[in-house]
Amino acid sequence: MYYKIEISNSNKIMNIQHGHNDQRDLQNEITDILDKSQCYCLNESIEGSFINMVQSNTNSYVKSMVDPQLLIQLFFRQCVTITHIEFETTTKNSCPKTIKLFTNRVNMGFDDASSLAPIETIRLFPNKNIHKFKLTKVPCWTKSNIVHLFVEDNYGAENTEIKNIKIYGSVVDDTDVSRINKFGCMC
Repeated sequence: MYYKIEISNSNKIMNIQHGHNDQRDLQNEITDILDKSQCYCLNESIEGSFINMVQSNTNSYVKSMVDPQLLIQLFFRQCVTITHIEFETTTKNSCPKTIKLFTNRVNMGFDDASSLAPIETIRLFPNKNIHKFKLTKVPCWTKSNIVHLFVEDNYGAENTEIKNIKIYGSVVDDTDVSRINKFGCMC
């Protein structure tokens, strides 16, 4: 089961739907074109658990170490257009609540994530037995090769836990990631 949340350009919730693993509206999963050597998660309790989770190890999850915050960098080998982000969480209280999304920023830290304006801010809305969330129609996500997910808080637990993240979209044709400079611009 999942919630599909449609968000407008002004970050207003336009539509919330509830369903059972309906794949009709998804494009391709593009998580497999991540350059895992350049992906990371800051504040993870066990080093390497994020990479294990991204590699589809069903027994892996990422858990924050000292507080609910996590800062995840996803680095794609090619520029992509992102249409959906799917989170699977382990428990209701440790489920991420507020996630700030950034694109094409290099070497981002917690200070940056707290002070810079995100491309979009998403709030997950859990239900008693629902721990898997699918976020759809994320605007402004064309020609991205670096995506940062800043988990700002959760639903009251000491630590945040995420069991899986899947990214859906498409590869932008004729992109050479080596041409992207330190500011995230194609040169």
